[in-house]
Amino acid sequence: MPSDLKKVRGAGIGVLVMTGVLLSLTGFWRMFGHFPGYDDEGYILYTVRAYLEHGNLYNGVYTQYGPGFYVLLEGVQSVLGVTIDHAFARWFTLVLWLGTAWVMGVVTKRATGSRAGAWFVWVTTFLYLHQFSEEAFHPGVVCCFVLAGSLWTMLELIRRGLASWAMFVAGSGTAILGLLKVNVGVIFAAGCALWLVFVSGKRWLGRGPGWWGVLAGVLFAAALMHGLLGTAWVGIFLGLLTAGLAGLGATIPLGRRAFGAGTMVVFAAGAVAVIAIVAGVVMYHGTSMQALLEGVIFGPLRHADAYSYAVDWRPGSLVLALVAMLALAGHRQLVNRGRSDAAARLLVGLRLAHIFGILIIVALLGHFRVIGVLFSYSIPWLWLWLMPLPDVARDEAGQDARGLVACVLIMQTLHAYPVGGIQICWGSFPLFALIGMAVPETGAWLEQRAGVRRGPGVWLCGLLLLVTGGKGVLTAVEYRQHYLLGEDLQLPGTAGMRLSRRESATYQIMVTNSVAHADMLFSLPGMFSFNLWSDLPTPTLRNTTLWYALLSEPEQIAIIRALEKARRPMLVVDRTLISILQTSGAPPKGPLYAHLLANFRPAFSLHGLDLWVKAGRTIAPIGTLRSAGDHALQVCLIGSGGPVEAVEISDPDDPTGERVVLDASNTRIVVQPLNSAGNPQGPSHDAGWPLQFDGLAWITLSSGELRARSPEHERMLVLKYSDGRLSQAALSVDP
Repeated sequence: MPSDLKKVRGAGIGVLVMTGVLLSLTGFWRMFGHFPGYDDEGYILYTVRAYLEHGNLYNGVYTQYGPGFYVLLEGVQSVLGVTIDHAFARWFTLVLWLGTAWVMGVVTKRATGSRAGAWFVWVTTFLYLHQFSEEAFHPGVVCCFVLAGSLWTMLELIRRGLASWAMFVAGSGTAILGLLKVNVGVIFAAGCALWLVFVSGKRWLGRGPGWWGVLAGVLFAAALMHGLLGTAWVGIFLGLLTAGLAGLGATIPLGRRAFGAGTMVVFAAGAVAVIAIVAGVVMYHGTSMQALLEGVIFGPLRHADAYSYAVDWRPGSLVLALVAMLALAGHRQLVNRGRSDAAARLLVGLRLAHIFGILIIVALLGHFRVIGVLFSYSIPWLWLWLMPLPDVARDEAGQDARGLVACVLIMQTLHAYPVGGIQICWGSFPLFALIGMAVPETGAWLEQRAGVRRGPGVWLCGLLLLVTGGKGVLTAVEYRQHYLLGEDLQLPGTAGMRLSRRESATYQIMVTNSVAHADMLFSLPGMFSFNLWSDLPTPTLRNTTLWYALLSEPEQIAIIRALEKARRPMLVVDRTLISILQTSGAPPKGPLYAHLLANFRPAFSLHGLDLWVKAGRTIAPIGTLRSAGDHALQVCLIGSGGPVEAVEISDPDDPTGERVVLDASNTRIVVQPLNSAGNPQGPSHDAGWPLQFDGLAWITLSSGELRARSPEHERMLVLKYSDGRLSQAALSVDP
């Protein structure tokens, strides 16, 4: 091998390794330094552990997702012997996040041969999917990986002339996705079918297969969204999809493949094989056929009626869709008139404008709501990345890759129905692969017109790599800093997790009080991480985040009965989330919600997170801090942790700010013993330093340092033990 070629390969491998390491570290810092308060993660973790312990999915253990996720985790646990907890959930999600981005880069490389294009897709897909950290351990994360893997495998098989096996993979992928989230499986099948109509439709439909495909796609989308078809946001959705489908129908080369009727048989065989395996496993563990059909098909069909969240379409999305159609018509008119050079200039100009816009979106990821911008404006312009450029060679494999990715992508945007939250990210990430496939040929065309090699094309690729690489490095620095400024969560199953000082202390205090004062724990909305951390049971196995919308009245009444039977039930209530739900038009309601309001009262609140107890009951609010005058603080603590030689007071939101130290040199201590109800138990007494006591107590700390230097309102108290240990012991309660 020539030495120059060895150097080039060595440099390429070096870039590959460095990028992989950087993305892995970035993902770790993000996954282990972030915990969303709405806690879908806790709900899914709790249901997985309930299934692994009890089986009986759907009949007993509630989930709104398919059985495929639970069978997958059962297999992972059986093979690896791991504990399914928050740390595992983050490692699991990180592997899928990295894997999805990598596979999309490989798809691009195989379609174009461009290493630069593949690197661009790899890194941008990873950055775009940063919202995986918002839904760790969610079936939607697995769906993204399966979708990417199915596309890659299908294209490789088609490239090697194994079209029947590609259809088997399509059927298997459809079944896997459908058994994770049924809507995703259905729309993946629709995307594959749309591509087949375009590339083989002449064999079945004669003339006009492209427009038959467009019509079928529009009717499918309308049928899928029929429940909310009268709403404005769904009307916009259907309009954008129609424009996007029309663009695909006009640009995907027709009739290049000869998939016959046997295609459907092979597709069905792949689907049946997967369905039989997954259904057999869950039915072996106690799930009935009726419950399986209800959980996989009939229940999800009602979800749009129970809960929906509109996509935040940006202004002018329909107007720009019209512009996209006019640009397409103009391009075709130029081609039909023999002005192919003018048509190419129009196409390249539009591509460059979009590429610059994409780079701006990439640069702003994580700081502005730009994913919604991309979703709102990109769908009608998909044709832009498919239209061939004159005098630039394309091989058949590249054509297949673009067409299949585009068809699957436009159908996958329906993942955002009926809930258009993080689903818009999951439904649109293949767009970067489609763009990455078009960049090399765009650069080649520019170089042909300029008459120089390594000219405009190199500058274009350089700009893409510079912006993408710079964003990757800045994101890594930001996530690392956030992670290092955090504090260890120090709760069961959270190894490696570091959250902000306030978050860590809040969750620790809530769990400490739950363990000390409860025998059953429920939450509003469902936040079942607290059950995992405290090892306290839920009232029943019918658990979900939005239980007031998704559980039936009998299921809610069963929870009421269990709460009534418990001696010391408690609730964790997120007032911030409740406020958001009420203002979004989907407020909590139903018999269980009414029961909670009537029979439970707040014991204390920390930064919008409440702990409720039964009406008439009081508790010692462990870990809470309150003012006792200008020169004194009171903190409720459990003793016997060892001798405390000093106390630090600081602002919980300022990890690098000034800390006031209270110790034997400046602070007097008074201890008031308490019982679990928070009532005095015996007389108060002075205590010396180092402080050591047993049981529950209000500790009064009096010092002139408090008035002069302590934060006025928000305070965190940290105990410094004689052996050097630190404990985030208390926070100021909300007024």
